[in-house]
Amino acid sequence: MSRIFGYGRVSTLEQSTDNQLVALRQKGFNIEEHRWFTDKISGGVPALKRAEFARVADRMEKGDTLLVLKLDRLGRDVQDVLSTVTHFSERGIHVKSLDLDGVDLTSAAGRLQLTVLAAVAAFERDRIKNVRRRG
Repeated sequence: MSRIFGYGRVSTLEQSTDNQLVALRQKGFNIEEHRWFTDKISGGVPALKRAEFARVADRMEKGDTLLVLKLDRLGRDVQDVLSTVTHFSERGIHVKSLDLDGVDLTSAAGRLQLTVLAAVAAFERDRIKNVRRRG
C-alpha cells in the first residue's frame, strides 16, 4: 500500500508552512500529521541537506508519493531539484507538485517538464550574466 507524504518549506522563521498543508488537503490529499515534514530554511540549501527533508527521504519507501504545493518548495536551484527528483525516482518514489497540475515528476512527462524548466533557468542565468558584463 502506497503512502502519501507532504513537504512544506518557508525561508524565514517568521513564516509558517500551515497554509501549504491546508492547500494540499483542500485539493483532496489526506496527509497525516506524522507524514507532514517542514523546514524553515532557504531554498538555496540543497534539499537532501535540509534536516526535515532528509528525514522524509529516509522514511519513504518504493511506491510512496511525496507531495509539494509548489515546485520551488523542493528548491530554488533547478539542478538540485532535478537531482532530488532523480534520487526519488531511482528508489521508486513518486514526486508531485500541485503547481504543475500534480504531474508525477518522476514520470516521462514530469521529467520532460523539469528538463524544459532547467533549460529555461539556464538560459535566464546566461542572459543575466551577459547583461551584467555589458553593463
